[in-house]
Amino acid sequence: MKKLYSLPFVILLCLYYGQANAQSTFSQVRNLLQANCAGSGCHGAGAPTFDVTASESDLYNALVNVNPSNPAAAAKGNKRVTPGYVDRSFLLRKMAHGLPETNPHLALTQPQEGAPMPDGLPALAAKDIELVRQWILFGAPLTGTVIDTAVINTYYSGKGIDDTYDAHTPPAPGEGFQIYVGKIFIPKQTEIYYYIKHDLRNDTAIEIPKINTMMPSGTHHFIMYKFQPNASGIYAPGLRPEAESSHASVLDGIGTGPNLWQYDL
Repeated sequence: MKKLYSLPFVILLCLYYGQANAQSTFSQVRNLLQANCAGSGCHGAGAPTFDVTASESDLYNALVNVNPSNPAAAAKGNKRVTPGYVDRSFLLRKMAHGLPETNPHLALTQPQEGAPMPDGLPALAAKDIELVRQWILFGAPLTGTVIDTAVINTYYSGKGIDDTYDAHTPPAPGEGFQIYVGKIFIPKQTEIYYYIKHDLRNDTAIEIPKINTMMPSGTHHFIMYKFQPNASGIYAPGLRPEAESSHASVLDGIGTGPNLWQYDL
């Protein structure tokens, strides 16, 4: 059996995603927030939390890796936006009631974490909430285009193929843990490998005798690696391309292949 400590490790997913857009992904997120959250008493100028009408850099610095004002969310370890971690980003969790397949990890604790947003208004369109989720999943960068909104819009217009599993209940406390990534949107007939760094936030060692993976049928494989010594801090959280590899070889990895989604260590 292996012992897994509270250290970041990396997962390799064989997927594809990426197409350049003229506008950065965060600019698109900012435009979305300005259009829906700048009303009186919400997140306009003079707001007690953050101002969506601020400059891109000021808004970014008010959201990313900033503790939420809500005490219950802060106690969970949420930030307003936690790069790479959709379930630890309070901004998305407040918006996520519009996603058709909202995962229990994103659900708000009531009444401590308050009402979904926008306050007193209908949920945003699922494709718009998905824009925010994908931006966070890809590391919540200030600059650059990390997602192709045309693929998201195609999916939510009913023209995409959903090959994912439904959300599964995590193991009972003390019996294991679950890493939930959520949807990753890829154009048809394309392929790429992505790494994702994930910090378990464990306080103690855990014995892991078995791993189960829930992957789309078209996925080639899932591999979990150890970082090279002292290398984990070099790489940002969230999905990153195969070129940003920290591994000298694949000999230190464990993984699955097609039709081999459960294995003993």
